Amino acid sequence: MTNSIIMYLSKLQLNRDGSISKSFKYLILVSLTLFFITKESNAQEIRVSGSLLAVGGTAHPFLGASIGFESGVGKHFTMVFDANIAPDEIGTWLSYKPSVLYYFKKDRTGLFLGPSVAYHHLKEPKGEDLYHEGAFAVGLDLGFKSRISEKIAWHITLAPEITWGPWNGSLAAIMAQTGVTFKL
Repeated sequence: MTNSIIMYLSKLQLNRDGSISKSFKYLILVSLTLFFITKESNAQEIRVSGSLLAVGGTAHPFLGASIGFESGVGKHFTMVFDANIAPDEIGTWLSYKPSVLYYFKKDRTGLFLGPSVAYHHLKEPKGEDLYHEGAFAVGLDLGFKSRISEKIAWHITLAPEITWGPWNGSLAAIMAQTGVTFKL
């Protein structure tokens, strides 16, 4: 089962000319549709974070920013959709990561964990071509969220991942985020 999912995800890539493949566009469309049809529209939040991504095979971690949405889908569960960008001298790292989080408290604060799937793409300078086709990752989000006020919360997330791409084998990666969420 896991191998067939990984095989399918590995086909969702950028085309050689740099355009986004149809499969990846469908993944984004389905993810956004699920976000907008969640039952509890009053529980939607915008997430603004700083991010750090360390991937095996790269010289150093990427520091960047992320923006995303978190939407309640039950008393303990939320769906999260994050987009990350991290410009660096070796290239610009872009990623899109949907995940499902389980909060141990019913008010969706405190400790949380949940599975995630991510698409990473490193836009490298001319002449470099290691990550040009993008990579997919499966991971686990572990974190904590605390309310600052009724409308604002602070969160921190650590997300270890296994990443597959056009190279042979897999790479270990970890993403860390911290920032604020604004309740809509």
